[in-house]
Formats: sequence, structure tokens, C-alpha cells
Amino acid sequence: MNRDNSLRMQGFAVGVALATAIFSALCFIRTNKIDNHDAADDDCQSLFYDLLPEDCKGKGFTSLRTTSTATIALLKKVHPEYSRLPFELYKQVVESLPIVCVDVICRRNDGKILLFYRRDKPAASIWWWPGGRMFRGETFYDAAIRKARDETGNKTLRVNPRGLVTVWNTFFPDSHWDAERMVGKEGTQTVNVVVVCDVSLDSECEVAEVETLGTVAEWAVEAQRWISPSEALVVGKYDKYVSSNVKLAIEKGLL
Repeated sequence: MNRDNSLRMQGFAVGVALATAIFSALCFIRTNKIDNHDAADDDCQSLFYDLLPEDCKGKGFTSLRTTSTATIALLKKVHPEYSRLPFELYKQVVESLPIVCVDVICRRNDGKILLFYRRDKPAASIWWWPGGRMFRGETFYDAAIRKARDETGNKTLRVNPRGLVTVWNTFFPDSHWDAERMVGKEGTQTVNVVVVCDVSLDSECEVAEVETLGTVAEWAVEAQRWISPSEALVVGKYDKYVSSNVKLAIEKGLL
């Protein structure tokens, strides 16, 4: 093969490789991009419904982002009593139903992420994400912002949701209420939606300021720690719920 043909073949190979890489990247974006304007009624996988008109029976609502503003405002109203359910009621709910939770990967200015050392069951004595029960009326992002502020004890914390990582169906063998349950009914099941959020105190926040975030005493947390995503991926260092979510968040370009 002469030099010209060899160069043509090399150029062709490079072109094929480049086209393959671009195609693979486009497929990755299409497959992994969750915040799609054409896939939901907002940027965090919500669907809002009006009451069904007569002419929509059977086919339902065929277009996204057509629900009235008034209806959305009504559906998203979070009543104060949702935040503190009666103890006996919540205990029965936990025993009878999975609990929908939103967990937050809080990323500060230097790229480090926040972990809490849990005090109470389930997942006691494990480094875990800030997060907790979702309230009726909240979107995933609404819940993530509230939990980031509540669990850091900083109501003015600036929280910017970056995207959804994934959803887990999580089964625990223990629960905060196990001592009062019948044998065989112990444990907790949660549906966990994981959201990555950028956090800062103000638009020009220094990293040192974010370092001082505290945790209010009423939450089931003993300690807090800021770690790098690479540290979270060290085999054997953190729980699978931490490492798996960081791995997925990196793959989706959220960390």
C-alpha cells in the first residue's frame, strides 16, 4: 500500500472513530438526560392534571405543559399540617406503606459533597445523604430545597437543583418504631428520589462559609462531613447508597 492510500485509510479510520464517538455521546445524552422539556410538565419529572373535560374522555390529556397555572398552584399547595403528622398516624403509615423520600447530594463551590452520620433507624450509624419524607404538593426539586435547608439548619441557604440522579426502592430490616410493633412487621420501605443540588450562602459565598453549616438538633444526625466525589468512590469506605449515587451522578454529568 502506497503512502497516499495509507493516509486515506488512516483518515477514514479517524473519521469513523469520530462519528462513532459523536453518535455514542448523543445516545448517552438522549438516554440519560432526565430534565427534558418534552418529557414532563416541568424540569423535574412532574405531571400536572386538570379535571378531565368531556371531550378528553378516553384519550386523556395529549399535550404537556397545558395544565392551567391556577390548577398547578392548587396542586402544589403544601399545608402546614403536612410537616408534622400525628405520631400514631405516621407510625401506621410507615408500617403499612412505602414512604416517598427525596435525598440530596449537596455540592458546594469546591465540588465537595455533604454527608450526615445518621443517629436513628433506619440506616443508623451510616454516613448518608441529607433528605427525608416528601410532602404532598412538593415537586422533587421543592422537596430537595426544603430538605437541604432543614437538615443543615440554614433556612437562607441558596440551593440550586442540578438534576435527578435516579430512584431507588429501598428495604430496611429495622425502623424507629420497631419496639412497638408485632413480630414480623419490623422494618421500613422507602422510595428514594436522589437530586443533585449546588449549595451556597450567597452568590459570592466562600467555601469556608459553607464549611460552617450546622445541623439542627431535632434531626437524626450526629455528625456531618464534606468529601470529594472521588473519595465517595473509594471501595469499602462508604455505604453502597453513597457510592452508587455518586457514580451515577458523575455518569450523568451532575457532579
